[in-house]
Amino acid sequence: TALPLTLTPTVSLSHALRPAIAQVVSEYEAAFRKIKESTGVSDVNEVIQKVLTQEQTHANLVKSTKDAQSRIEALVEERCRAKANLEDLKFSGGSGNGSRQEVEAWEKKVAESQAALERAKARRARHVALSAHTDSCACGR
Repeated sequence: TALPLTLTPTVSLSHALRPAIAQVVSEYEAAFRKIKESTGVSDVNEVIQKVLTQEQTHANLVKSTKDAQSRIEALVEERCRAKANLEDLKFSGGSGNGSRQEVEAWEKKVAESQAALERAKARRARHVALSAHTDSCACGR
């Protein structure tokens, strides 16, 4: 008679847990449907691979963004040095043809530095935008 007493609490416990288990399963199914809709993938292993790939892409974009920021800072410094040298040449009192050529060379260097700086800023902005996009995709937004 001891066996039926042990089964009775287990059976009633499993009946009590059924709604909770069904709720959890339902939530997992809904989450997987959202993942499938956003990724277009229905295989769990493919979803995992996509997430891992996306994390790697995000890490690469973060690194590229940092590299671009360092390049921007270096270009800003280079531009400042070029401007300072240009100003020194302009006000050094040299009136010879060589001085004018030096001024023109430095003006060209300043313009090139400015163009390189603008290109680096645009690249960084693209990296930031891509990074934000991969963040939103990874979070399922």
